[in-house]
Amino acid sequence: MPGIVGIRQAFFATKGSIGSPTYLIAMGLGDDCSLEMPEQPIKGYQDEDLPNEMNFRASFKTYQPTVTKLSNLFLIHAVNGGCDAQFVGEKYAASTYSGVYNFAGAAFMGIDFEFVESMKARYLQLTGEVSLPIENALTLLQSSIVNPAWNLSNLSLGNRGQNIADYKHPFYGSAQSPSGTLLCNGEEIMDRTLTIKSEGTKLQYNRTRINWVRVMLELTIDRSKSFQLVDYLIKSRNASVVLTEKDSESVNETWSFAEGVLYRKHEMSVAKDDAMIKLTFEKKLPLADFAFNTSTNTISVAQTV
Repeated sequence: MPGIVGIRQAFFATKGSIGSPTYLIAMGLGDDCSLEMPEQPIKGYQDEDLPNEMNFRASFKTYQPTVTKLSNLFLIHAVNGGCDAQFVGEKYAASTYSGVYNFAGAAFMGIDFEFVESMKARYLQLTGEVSLPIENALTLLQSSIVNPAWNLSNLSLGNRGQNIADYKHPFYGSAQSPSGTLLCNGEEIMDRTLTIKSEGTKLQYNRTRINWVRVMLELTIDRSKSFQLVDYLIKSRNASVVLTEKDSESVNETWSFAEGVLYRKHEMSVAKDDAMIKLTFEKKLPLADFAFNTSTNTISVAQTV
């Protein structure tokens, strides 16, 4: 029988909840989904591969990065030091999957993430990872032959987690600093990227402990006159920053960074074929500095004592 390509359905959920999953983040409408499981042997004297561990790395990109999902990620999964997961291989018969892989109990996964909003993309990338002793890995793989796949429609997530109401695409709102003052007009933007990415330490079994969340905002603007650079240089470098991205014509998603959280760096280039001013804001922050209001669709970041 030939190999069966593809992952049919995938989600991460609260650690210890695989029997009745809670606070799910499913791939749904997304991309770049994979499950990799290389063996990690110990080398013998004559370079023979002796059994040791198998590393499981499960990843997907979802285009449904709602504030609710981000809240679940930051306040539950990241704080808990990992999560349960189910990755379902594609079908090769009417009701038979190439594998239903449950990562739960002693096989829960550590979690890493990257959230991106740019001119070309708007997504949340999640990566779960765990290395298991070969005996435990074999048990997991044997179970994957007979495990049932969760019907995500029964969990109000839509078929296979695909919910068009949660789908997000690039839809620029504004960039303000301080709040109420535009950094530039939308039509002046040459490039823009907001990246929110976890950074951590690998523990035993190759699970990540998240230490920091790195924020990087880059705005490249169609300006190059000296007075325009001076205008930026004389503004407060650590003023508040408010970014809005539209979910629809009338609904905004807002990232609000309080005064003193981000510091602005400047760059100007005037060349033969290009001219621009680039503003960069970067800082690594603890998880506890992020607050989520799902009613107002707002993520607030502050560093009060």
